[in-house]
Amino acid sequence: MPTQLSAGPNAASGKKTIVLPRLFVRPAVLRLGTAFGFAAAFARGFGASAGVLLGYAVLTRMFPLLFLVPLGIKWLQNALRRTRDETLARCIGCAIGLVLVVGVGLVAVGEENSFLREFVSKIRFHSEAPFTNHVGLGSLFVFASAPWSAQTDGSVYVAHDAAVAARPAPYVLPLASGLYLLAALPLILRARPLESVMYAVPLIFCALSPAGYYYSFLVLLVLLPWQRGSTDSARLIGMALLAVVTAVSYAFELASDELFPLFYQASIQMGLFFLFWLGFEYARLGARGRGLSTVVVSPPGERGAKRPSV
Repeated sequence: MPTQLSAGPNAASGKKTIVLPRLFVRPAVLRLGTAFGFAAAFARGFGASAGVLLGYAVLTRMFPLLFLVPLGIKWLQNALRRTRDETLARCIGCAIGLVLVVGVGLVAVGEENSFLREFVSKIRFHSEAPFTNHVGLGSLFVFASAPWSAQTDGSVYVAHDAAVAARPAPYVLPLASGLYLLAALPLILRARPLESVMYAVPLIFCALSPAGYYYSFLVLLVLLPWQRGSTDSARLIGMALLAVVTAVSYAFELASDELFPLFYQASIQMGLFFLFWLGFEYARLGARGRGLSTVVVSPPGERGAKRPSV
């Protein structure tokens, strides 16, 4: 949270926008480590540790706040059933508590030391201005509507003013996010608390369009479907599709050094992937108990041993 962000060149010039945190450094390895740590801590019942990691992710990049949406739905579901999941409650409580404590602390130390006002203004700038290295529904709408121009070297770009003018109406992305959440609600209600976090991944795509290099949280779609070393064939197909989409994106990157078409294609590919992925999730819901094979992955030392049914 106490960060000093520096924005790169013109948003629609096709060059990467650099966001450099001053105290919280989050390279790709650390982002993946946070995702692995959160999933492992929650799965083992360490709700407080999982909540601290989730709160840390929220403080560093804000958009992980949406991971609390399915967790909050599961907590409300438990409350209506008058049941309690201690791991879930501690995770949500520690995540929100950490964010509140750090927020109050930043206000207490003053603007001169926290750079809070500068941080908020630049977060607002990055959320409102269209950037070519962002991947999401909003970026897809902008760069599908804005006119493309060509430079003398043949590279294409979108003028900043044209990109700003092509932004969708303010209600479009909240409406799309709400419709997705309604579509995913039956899946969230049937999922285990940790498993439900998967359904926040397309919500981030619809609502926020973060920079492409933050999509390392897609690893949650591979980590969370497993329970006691097993999953089903429909989810394995979804994982394989994600691998194909990722490989295609890297193929585009190797074939061209232009960032604008690369991230535009990535937004299209991710949008199509999430549509198919949601379809696979509903297919397995309708075929539960019939037509789906269970796939079990065991450590080498456990091969041949009996496993409890899932």
